[in-house]
Amino acid sequence: MNKRHWIIPLLCIAPTLITPVLAVESQSEAEYAAAVLDRDTKKAATKTITGLLAYIHRLNDPELEKKAAEEISNSLMAMEHNLDAMQRFSASIKRMAESGELKQLVSQKRVKAFAQTVMDNSSSSLKGLGEDSLRKIIGLAQDGADAAGRSTLTILNQVEQEITQTGKLSGQLADKLSAAIKNLPPNRAQAARKLLAEKFSSDWKQAAGDGLNTTLGTVVDGAFVLSDAYDIAFGDASAEEKAAKATGTAVGYGMETSGGLAIQALGGGFLHGLVLSWSAGKVNELVAEIILLQQDRANAAEKERWANIELRMDVIRGMIRVDELIKAGELQKASNYLAKVQKFYFKHQMPSDGLYEKMQELEQNINNAGHLQQANAIIAEARIPYMEGFQRVRQERNLTQALTYVEDAQQILKKSLRDYPELKTTLEKVAALQAFINKLINNASPLGKLAVDGPDTVKTGAHETYEISVSGGIPDYITTNIEGLALPTGALAYWQAPDEPGKTTVTFKIKDNIGQTASVEKQITVIGDAPETNPTETTSTEVIQLEGASTVSLKLLDMDYAEVEHTFVYLYRGVEDDSVIEWDFGDGSKLYRHPANHGSKQPSGEWRSSIMQKYSKTGAFQPVVRLLDGSGKALGQSSIQIIIQPEHIEYLSPPAGLIPEGDN
Repeated sequence: MNKRHWIIPLLCIAPTLITPVLAVESQSEAEYAAAVLDRDTKKAATKTITGLLAYIHRLNDPELEKKAAEEISNSLMAMEHNLDAMQRFSASIKRMAESGELKQLVSQKRVKAFAQTVMDNSSSSLKGLGEDSLRKIIGLAQDGADAAGRSTLTILNQVEQEITQTGKLSGQLADKLSAAIKNLPPNRAQAARKLLAEKFSSDWKQAAGDGLNTTLGTVVDGAFVLSDAYDIAFGDASAEEKAAKATGTAVGYGMETSGGLAIQALGGGFLHGLVLSWSAGKVNELVAEIILLQQDRANAAEKERWANIELRMDVIRGMIRVDELIKAGELQKASNYLAKVQKFYFKHQMPSDGLYEKMQELEQNINNAGHLQQANAIIAEARIPYMEGFQRVRQERNLTQALTYVEDAQQILKKSLRDYPELKTTLEKVAALQAFINKLINNASPLGKLAVDGPDTVKTGAHETYEISVSGGIPDYITTNIEGLALPTGALAYWQAPDEPGKTTVTFKIKDNIGQTASVEKQITVIGDAPETNPTETTSTEVIQLEGASTVSLKLLDMDYAEVEHTFVYLYRGVEDDSVIEWDFGDGSKLYRHPANHGSKQPSGEWRSSIMQKYSKTGAFQPVVRLLDGSGKALGQSSIQIIIQPEHIEYLSPPAGLIPEGDN
């Protein structure tokens, strides 16, 4: 088991108070529960990745397999706090591997986009919402309808009209729609992606036919996936930039809330832009005044008083419009519009009551906006490496790379600080994250004892995957002497058995993210094609043969409803139209049959197929696969031995005094 203790939610709130990694004094009950959940979810992600390797190997392209493993691994780690999305994503990857879609998904670099779509579909906040509800979420900000929402809804209507009338979607309109979605805050962009996925999978698909999907995305495992869904969700966050400009509020990624107390103390994971004009609060005050004036106008008995109220309302509306133009970056239009409002104000000799002072504020905002826009462009440039670094800190992984990214953001801001002193606060936030990362690295515990899990017996020349579990240090952990896949809980090592049978000692060497190293040894027995001591020897290797080791060891968590998966891969020949494959999984479940020609025919003339079985109890099992002719006669069979042992989860004991006496 991975007993790594350094978990960000357990750290003290102030970065200067961070204690050594193994110190857990002053944990609250909630923080302790978060630690257990964090460890278990990471372990679940690792086991899911391990279970998918057999399906990834079906790509039959080493480079593509490596790329797929990395992309799928990163996607699963991004879902570590969403087990429902993780399970859906894993099931889809398996289906696509069997259908051949996975190769296309990886080749087109859409694994992350598909993962984002799965996360969107599993979002509890959007489940069950119809089109009207999704449109309301897209269009409305906290303070009412805003320009980003109106623009997105307008373009959506244009898209629907174009598809309905022509059955096609132009590239220009598709680009406009993608850009509009990027201008929305995360929760509203998520609603837009969900609406698009539903429309392209139903109404618009019927209107446009198969040729439509390539413009904005494609259908993956039965669901429409936007080409840039991942970029919209995890890109340069221009939506938050604009939201910060428009409202002056702390708008940021939803992931800020899941980054741990120490991260929240640093202000979360978003570099906000500088506010160009009035805050949302000030605009709301003016809107409220208009509402009160409308009530006064309705109650005004004298016509002259009614007219004065109307004039004041017009001036306030004009000032709000000027504020909108400033925030949109249309400074010349804002200046011209303000001049008209001022002329109207003086022409009617209106009493000030603060209106003239507000117009002076707007004039000053226009004069400063150009300078602040340039500063915001610098912040936007720095935000890209900053977010890359923050994402790694939030996931508690790859802190040396995170530090490099944050230092890049710091340099971008520093070189412009002299011309834009307004960047000082932003620079301080970047420096705080940098200091936080350094403290995490300096307080990292040494690598603990390694554990390796994998088959004890391997056939000559066969490839096997071994899972190395690591405690201590800083993930990701990589294998240094054997090719493998880096993970936050350890690593997967891909070992090939030698060509000669015999016993061998394999050393697995691991290095963590800051260069600490450790190793573990495992005794492995390498056997030939027909070892004398093999009790499960194939009765007819000429007809059907299971691939892999003759004995497979698996671990089953000792908890209710736990299951462990194993994927069987088998080769067979001599297939006729009525030939059948029969499976007896050896666990008391019913026999399973399928037509033999449902496998994949190889260039050599052999057939290759695979099947996954879940086991829910420990013990020794001897699954058997048989090739039957049309009359049900067995032409040959092959079997292996499955040994399933219990695996106990060792939860950390809560700190003394955490659970009150008497609460058992």
